[in-house]
Amino acid sequence: MFHKISSFFFMLILTITSLFGLPLKRYESRQLFIDIGFENGFSVVGQETVNGEGVKLGKFTYNETSENPDWMIAQWNSGSCLWNDRIESDKYTITDGSTKTVTYNPTDKSISMRLNAANI
Repeated sequence: MFHKISSFFFMLILTITSLFGLPLKRYESRQLFIDIGFENGFSVVGQETVNGEGVKLGKFTYNETSENPDWMIAQWNSGSCLWNDRIESDKYTITDGSTKTVTYNPTDKSISMRLNAANI
């Protein structure tokens, strides 16, 4: 019975505030993720650390903006280094040619990653 009464009063308060134009509290919205379409590329982090931090080796970028990447590609104990061992590829792909490949799709702003575990 208590639940029915409390639900009734809750609905009554909502109805009154909407009928008389009493604004409900507005909240400030915040963007949780920067560069959700990966358009600024990635910083590539090596397998070594200095003082517990991964060492940034370079930037995998594929656009003409001067923005720094907001995302990182990190590697942990996974064989060859994606940055140091990279081979020539198209501007949307970074690969070592045998084990690791990361490809950006500008059409749907998505990333595909491949790891060939047989080569580790």
